[in-house]
Amino acid sequence: MKKESLSLHIKTFDQPKELQKKRYNKINDDYETAKNNRLKFWDQQAEKLHWHSKWKQTLDWQRPYAKWFVGGKLNASENCLRMVIMF
Repeated sequence: MKKESLSLHIKTFDQPKELQKKRYNKINDDYETAKNNRLKFWDQQAEKLHWHSKWKQTLDWQRPYAKWFVGGKLNASENCLRMVIMF
């Protein structure tokens, strides 16, 4: 097989400016929420996943150990599959 036949041609497209601005604003909102209340931020992120049972406590931090989403149960593989199917 010739080396030339293995080369890839990659074409990129710029995102529309209005989408860039919308995404930038969302990132800033997320950053502000995380900065002001990190537990609320992580609660909001966790709500995006499918939980078989919801957590009772977002963070139990007994240094040096941290337990996130205490009491919650989810299936990571199921959530990954949902993300792939949704997009």
